[in-house]
Amino acid sequence: MSDLHIFGIRHHGPGSARSLVQALTALQPDIVLVEGPPDADEIIPLLVEEEMEPPVALLVYRPDRPRRASYIPLALFSPEWQALRYAVRQGIPARFMDLPHARRFAELDELAEQEGGEMGEEGEKTAVSRSQQALQTLAQASGYGDYESWWNQVIEQRQAHDEDVFAAIFRVMSVLRNEADMLAMGTTPT
Repeated sequence: MSDLHIFGIRHHGPGSARSLVQALTALQPDIVLVEGPPDADEIIPLLVEEEMEPPVALLVYRPDRPRRASYIPLALFSPEWQALRYAVRQGIPARFMDLPHARRFAELDELAEQEGGEMGEEGEKTAVSRSQQALQTLAQASGYGDYESWWNQVIEQRQAHDEDVFAAIFRVMSVLRNEADMLAMGTTPT
């Protein structure tokens, strides 16, 4: 069995897309897994047909409750788009990996029941907010006013073409998420 490689990217990040294609080309993987709804695996071949030109979007929804929906936008500079295209052009399998949206919708329904009303994506927004706060702390410690500026300068606009950036992103995000989770549970990170 070969090694697992995780490439941390920014959705719609042109620098991330460029670095990812270079890393995939060097790695020559047996399969490419892209963050996305596995309930949409069947449409990957349609999504990446040569005639299909971005911007495009996947729409995942509940047929019985069409307002319960998610859009997954893809642009030419999206790392996800580039990874899917790479896999198809190389003749290797590509799949989405994440929790199925059917499960996410069911979890939102459960939360809505508990809250006694319609629940949007607030639960997801809270988790994102904690990650953003952790990134904001990192950015400020690095001398940047906000995490968007830090990410753009350090990741998206960098000129180096090496795979070490993905290992560094993985390490940083692992530490930040662990600390954010600990703080959310009321525990002090070590």
